Amino acid sequence: MGTQAKAQSAAHASESTSGDMAGNIIGGAAVLIGVVGFGLLIFFGM
Repeated sequence: MGTQAKAQSAAHASESTSGDMAGNIIGGAAVLIGVVGFGLLIFFGM
């Protein structure tokens, strides 16, 4: 849960700093990859 909150805050920070659509897409993709990566780590870790 803490990692998800961190990813969300990072997404909001990238959205506020980059107003262009490309920056938002890149930020969203990075957050999505990070969330999926954390999910896989937790899934395989258990």
